[in-house]
Amino acid sequence: MSLTRKLEPREAGIMSITFSTVALLGIAAFAIAGIKLALALSLAGVLGLLYGGMCVQQNGDATDRNLGMAGIGLSLAALTFAAIAFVSHSENESEERNTSPSRSKTGNGEKGAAGYWAKLHVKERLKAPSTAEFPSLLDGWSDHISILGEGRYQIRSWVDSQNTLGAKLRTDFTVVMKQVSEGRWELESISLKPR
Repeated sequence: MSLTRKLEPREAGIMSITFSTVALLGIAAFAIAGIKLALALSLAGVLGLLYGGMCVQQNGDATDRNLGMAGIGLSLAALTFAAIAFVSHSENESEERNTSPSRSKTGNGEKGAAGYWAKLHVKERLKAPSTAEFPSLLDGWSDHISILGEGRYQIRSWVDSQNTLGAKLRTDFTVVMKQVSEGRWELESISLKPR
């Protein structure tokens, strides 16, 4: 007795459209949940492409072939959007890394930009940077940033992040950033001390 059976053309077409729709929803999730989820769900587009191909190859009626073609079209659209999202995300990430954030992103001009760059440098030194939680504006984040003069800013604060075992740790840090020109910052010093 065999537990497998050949898919009927209509079933393959419906599966193709289902997987393709999941892939398109994954691309839409990019805006909400980030690139990793979008790329993972875009793999459903590949399955949609395969099932659509199976549907078109098998001998079915015109409705079955149309279902298969619709699944292939949706899958190709999903994979195209995934590629665009990935390229766009990569370009934005590298551009963000090389230029100073806008005033609206940081909140208060140079002081905010100094804090932004300090957070990036602190994150680079953490075991699990994606788990980093810095004080918010409500916690008085801007009070943690001092103007030293001559384009130099000292940021003394803390960050909560996970260690390699997943335990949450608080680390105190002191960072000195220097604005070398409009939109360009340089790290002068950094010190991290776990509590």
